[in-house]
Amino acid sequence: MTANRWMLPATCLAVVLATGVAHGLFVSRWTTSNGMQIAADGLKNLPMQFGDWTATALELEESARKQTGTVGWYNVQLVNDKTGIKANVMLLCGQTRPLSVHPPTVCFLGMGLEIVGKESRVNMRSPDGNKSWGSFKWVDFKPTGETRIQALRTYWAWSRDGETWESPDLPRFSFSGAPYLYKIYVTRQIAATDEPNRDPRVGTRTAGSQDANDSELCETVLREFLPELHKVIAQNPSL
Repeated sequence: MTANRWMLPATCLAVVLATGVAHGLFVSRWTTSNGMQIAADGLKNLPMQFGDWTATALELEESARKQTGTVGWYNVQLVNDKTGIKANVMLLCGQTRPLSVHPPTVCFLGMGLEIVGKESRVNMRSPDGNKSWGSFKWVDFKPTGETRIQALRTYWAWSRDGETWESPDLPRFSFSGAPYLYKIYVTRQIAATDEPNRDPRVGTRTAGSQDANDSELCETVLREFLPELHKVIAQNPSL
């Protein structure tokens, strides 16, 4: 698998730029607050190895960062040291308005992919089950024709503090007024099929199916990665 196939979330940001999101998203009106800068700088302390995962940094183009209000980022491909399974994590921190628009269900469609099935939500909890981490959306994508992009499953959500995650239907309005925002994508390759292998009820996965296995992997990544983010936040009393 070539590295460029795993740069889709970052490339998606460039597509957002090309569409002139909301008339330029009023770039000139944005400012970087002290709290935002502190939160963004904290992402530099996220580890490149945790649990059984080893991370390799992926490019995030400067033009995309500037135009989408991204101040700090952690954009990596993860490889499981025991199984060799791969997944991508892209975590962004920056200005609320640009980060709250254009989820993958919008921007991936301009890159030779189409949605398979319906969006679903999953509520994530800490590994001990004692704390809710909030809700994430997820959906599958498959190529529409000749493309080097593989069929993908993507989980995504936003957070005001990096600890509690939300997946509202109208994030631009839900997060209006937040001083800054975190946004996360967890993406992995799946087998391309004409129809999703899932229970027809929205938000329900069929136990034992490929769909259930794929979802378990993405959720495992979240369960193992988010505590690393929580540690970084806890180390900074200013947040």
